[in-house]
Amino acid sequence: MSSPCCNKPVMHPRLADKIQELCARAIASTEQAEMEEAIAELKAALKEHIHRMRERVISFPAPDRRSSAAD
Repeated sequence: MSSPCCNKPVMHPRLADKIQELCARAIASTEQAEMEEAIAELKAALKEHIHRMRERVISFPAPDRRSSAAD
């Protein structure tokens, strides 16, 4: 999934929302246990995002390695 204007990868909207919500929750937490729980969930969500991005990169075809300078 790419942004139409910038060709930058975009997170799955639900995962992006979850990550933003967990960041806000960790920052707003007033108790250590609450913050640690939010951070643990945030780590899991970021791990899932990394996994999805790796899967996407693996699925891209390899670029043509021929050099145009040799022509």
